Amino acid sequence: MASPQPREQDTRVYDYLNDKIQTSADLRSLDSLLNTLKNQHSLLQQQLDQVGKDLDEAETEQKQHSGSVLTKSHQYLQRQVEIDTRLEKVRTSQTVSDVVSNYRRNLDRLKQLEIAKGYITILQAVNILKKQTEDVIASDPKAALVPYYQLQQISGQLRRKHEIAEGAAVHLVEYVEQATAQLWDDMKERLSKQFQTTLDAVGWPTQDLSLDQMQQFETEFVKILALRKTDEEIAANVDISTFNSLNQISQSPKYAPLLAFTALSKAFALRFRYHFEGDRQTNKVEKPEWYLQHIENLIREYQPFCTEFLQPIIDSGELRSHDAVQEFITSLLPIVRRKIDSDLPLLTAQGPLASHFVQELIKFDAMLRDEYLYSPFGIDPDDWRGVAHEVLTINDSGFFKNWLAVEKDFALTRYENIIAAEDAWAIDYDSVEPNETKPTKSAFRVKELLELVTERYRPLQSFSQKLRFLTDIQITILDKYHDRVHSSIEAFKMLSSSIGRAVQGMGKQDAESITGLTGLERLCRVYGSALFLGNCMKDWGEDLFFLEMWEELGSRARKNTVGGLISSIASLASASQSRTEEEGALFDEMAASYSTILREAANMIHDLTSNAIREDLKAYYKIPQWQVIDEAESKESGHSSELVPLLKTLSSFCPYLSRFWAPNVFQREFRRVLISTENYFLDSIVSRNQFSEQGGQQFFRDMQAVWSALHQWIPDAPGVMRRLHETCILLALPAEVKDPDSSEAQRTLKHVVDCMFEDNQKARAVMEELGIYSLTISEARNTLQRRVDSWQK
Repeated sequence: MASPQPREQDTRVYDYLNDKIQTSADLRSLDSLLNTLKNQHSLLQQQLDQVGKDLDEAETEQKQHSGSVLTKSHQYLQRQVEIDTRLEKVRTSQTVSDVVSNYRRNLDRLKQLEIAKGYITILQAVNILKKQTEDVIASDPKAALVPYYQLQQISGQLRRKHEIAEGAAVHLVEYVEQATAQLWDDMKERLSKQFQTTLDAVGWPTQDLSLDQMQQFETEFVKILALRKTDEEIAANVDISTFNSLNQISQSPKYAPLLAFTALSKAFALRFRYHFEGDRQTNKVEKPEWYLQHIENLIREYQPFCTEFLQPIIDSGELRSHDAVQEFITSLLPIVRRKIDSDLPLLTAQGPLASHFVQELIKFDAMLRDEYLYSPFGIDPDDWRGVAHEVLTINDSGFFKNWLAVEKDFALTRYENIIAAEDAWAIDYDSVEPNETKPTKSAFRVKELLELVTERYRPLQSFSQKLRFLTDIQITILDKYHDRVHSSIEAFKMLSSSIGRAVQGMGKQDAESITGLTGLERLCRVYGSALFLGNCMKDWGEDLFFLEMWEELGSRARKNTVGGLISSIASLASASQSRTEEEGALFDEMAASYSTILREAANMIHDLTSNAIREDLKAYYKIPQWQVIDEAESKESGHSSELVPLLKTLSSFCPYLSRFWAPNVFQREFRRVLISTENYFLDSIVSRNQFSEQGGQQFFRDMQAVWSALHQWIPDAPGVMRRLHETCILLALPAEVKDPDSSEAQRTLKHVVDCMFEDNQKARAVMEELGIYSLTISEARNTLQRRVDSWQK
């Protein structure tokens, strides 16, 4: 049977045409009808194509779904097999420990995978940041610092976590740190080369730049300024004592200048090497002042350039807290340090050169502080200790120890020469004012030596180093001189003692050396030496330099931060400050030991003078009868011949002591002698003898002769020996008055005796009348009883 479809289609076509063409006029729209049919046909064809595509996609998706289901079923079956296998292993395992160990191994593997993943992540981040930095460093250094600082943060965090984890990722930390450091070095090298090219183009180190050259210089200078120290590097604590060379200090970020100034200083470094590190005559190890002066000249020459041209560029950016002159000085110091490093072995081997070198370096530091207020950026000017401190501190203060040994050897050698000099113990009348006690020449020279040593170490910045100078040199010299002076006075005491004379068998020369003017001079040398150095130490103790040392010493003692050599001194300082209201001074203990010698010498001078006077009065003491002296033998204008030795002694001792001692000291000390002499006259002459009128008057004349001999040096000698003078007045009272009408008519011996022994009131009245105020009534009565004629009627 034929398909009815074509016939049906023809029918549908026939009906469609009948519908659209009903009249002859409709034939004219046949073209329009055909176009409409074509459009409908095209639209239907597109729909048919889309349906075919959707069918293909549905078939593909169905196939993929079927494959996925099939795959999952296979995976399920595999997991089922694995689970069955594991369950079988668990079921057949002999102990639970096998399961636990297996489980732990799996966990460890998982952790290792996680760590490896973290490693890879970090390494990827490091490489990305390095690439980002390297891509823009040449054109935009500021932008390059952003990824670089991120890399630096990663490095710092790794280091902190590494320390917390007790070194768990040592290789990773080292790699990241090395990568960070290498990147920084590469950045500095690239920018330095760019800036150096510009410097060569403008003819640096000339300061005469054209406008174009200045613009070119400024452009590259701004770029290289972007590379600067971090806040952590600026705030870092650097212990330079652990460094083996000064060059390590220069390499430390804390002491490094801005990279731009490092580049600027290269030209000066080359010039410096040519003059001071080669074979030229300007390179002399004994002349450090030459290259230090060269650096000083460079600073002065380029200070205007730094201030007027570079400083405004710095202020226009983010580094306005930096000072161009300070950075320029910082960039020159590595040149000095490198030179010092090369010279130190020679300086250490040649002691005197080392001392000269340190003094010149101290002057250089002082110049930087005083003229430029210099300190590296981030360090307060008061805290910067200078290049000299660096030299004396590095390598565990090795150079300082050698220098200290040189200074000590020089000082002790000089001390020995002072002591060995022929005039060492001669009194030096020219070194002090006439109204001061005179020292010996050795004491004055020792004082000069000690002050020279002080000036050597006064500029040092380290307290421990200053204390080493004090203890190793100055205290040693003071101890030696103290022992020398003390041994001298001990020898004098030994020779003066009866046991010493008996044991040593004293000869005539030894006897003369401890008596008379010779012995007096010997004791005065001790006295003058001890007094002079004792006063010097008191003055030094008030010096601000030593006051600060004393305060620091006491502070460290209280904090228990000292030990070894200085611990005993420090504890002494603390004890001294705690037991007295006053804080004391550094030399108090040593000054006290000299004061002890001073007191001993003063007492021995008093004893020697008093003993000499008593020795001279032996003949006077032996005058047989004061009560039977003939009037013919008694001369009113003359003194007893037995008094001549005393007058000679006084005429030699007084000029010498008055010239040696300060006037107030002479008055004080010799008054002690006069009082001792007064007691001798009263106790040994007056109290042991009876006096006639002539005898009493002769005794009075003798005493007046003594006072007359003393008048030039002690005008009020009768006032000093007041009791003796009043005794003489009583002993010399006349028995009768030759002129009854005179005012002294009532001052006879009888009248005075009657009043003195009648009652105390009359006794006081007659004593006032005679001008007697020092003697008591009892002493006056006893004196009157010394007159043989006091009770005669």
